[in-house]
Amino acid sequence: MFKHIIGFFFMFVILLGYGYESKAFETYEHGAQFVRIEVKFQSKNRGLIWGYECEQCEPRRLMFDKRLTVETGKKITDVKSLKELDGKPVLVNWIPNTRLVIRVLPWEY
Repeated sequence: MFKHIIGFFFMFVILLGYGYESKAFETYEHGAQFVRIEVKFQSKNRGLIWGYECEQCEPRRLMFDKRLTVETGKKITDVKSLKELDGKPVLVNWIPNTRLVIRVLPWEY
């Protein structure tokens, strides 16, 4: 009986550890480097980004809203500064299984 309890305990610990390990590898954001982006505002703090991974590539269409952050060096700003990156190379992060951009960083290639 004691061996069964110990065996059950170790099986529980192993399964519990497996569950935590699988969560550790879950993806929270996707990203890509674009040689240039085109930014189109639909309102004051919402719009579309077309990202080109190469000059001849078809653009990837992404969306943004007021939750977007633009990170330039140590400075983090909001969606208003996205206009300055129009036509420039950037790194873009978005939420997996969506097209909602959460972060844009300038990138020199």
